[in-house]
Amino acid sequence: MIQNVILSDTREVPLLHFLWKWKVSTTAALTKKFFPNCKGKTAYNRLLALRHAGLIRVSSDGQGQKFICSLGRKGFEAIKEGLPLMKEEGFKSEHMGHDVLVSAFHLGEWLLEKPESTTLFSEQQLRRMYSDMYPAWIPRSDVHRPDGYTQTLLGDRLTTIAFEVELSNKRDPDYLKIAEFYENYPKIEKILWLVPRLSTAQTIQEKMDHVFHGVPSPHQFILLEEFTNLGWHSEIGLGVDQGKSILSVLSGKAQEKHRKSSGSILSQSLLDTRKSPHTSDTYHNYQLGDFRD
Repeated sequence: MIQNVILSDTREVPLLHFLWKWKVSTTAALTKKFFPNCKGKTAYNRLLALRHAGLIRVSSDGQGQKFICSLGRKGFEAIKEGLPLMKEEGFKSEHMGHDVLVSAFHLGEWLLEKPESTTLFSEQQLRRMYSDMYPAWIPRSDVHRPDGYTQTLLGDRLTTIAFEVELSNKRDPDYLKIAEFYENYPKIEKILWLVPRLSTAQTIQEKMDHVFHGVPSPHQFILLEEFTNLGWHSEIGLGVDQGKSILSVLSGKAQEKHRKSSGSILSQSLLDTRKSPHTSDTYHNYQLGDFRD
């Protein structure tokens, strides 16, 4: 049943823009970000109204245990005029399981508020926008498109960081092309990779090091299992910042002792795929293969 809903410029419209930029999100993350002063039931009912109106979609993993929110066609049409001029019109996630991880990995502890000097440019923006409309610090290249970029202040200067979520191995020529891309853009000072296992990290590192010819590689690797447990408090498993947490690398601050409570890790709320967190006590960690399209 389609219902008419009023879209507030301070909540619902920003929520729809958020879903366009990141492609997917969870009920838990949307509740924390857009309904901070509401009870869980109130927030869930509002999201349900947006779903019934066709403004957002809710997709299941097929077993009815995990759920992801995304923008609906009517939601896209409602905000279309406020989006940047697009070379390729669209809003859907083609690889939902991958994009769930990308949003958690890229956005992480900055879900609610990011540093004033920080800018996040998502894969959706890279894909849809004309390259001449990118910020000056984003490479204007068709050779490779990472899963997003962040520019943030580390020390006394702005630093560009790329994000790569690599759930399966590519062919050697593909990795060579990626390595050469980053070699040609030295202003990208760090590349953070989320990979399923250490052997994948070692394989990719070998391909990247082949191009950097002994120069310290900017490529850093985080293991998926640790990330799903600790979010941005997980440690770099391989790379020059090995042993530091993602949060300390991105903030430039001293290593923080990680917090193991899922309630205290914002990046985990982006992986909390419960349909209604306010009523469900069962939390299922993300697994490879969730939300296969």
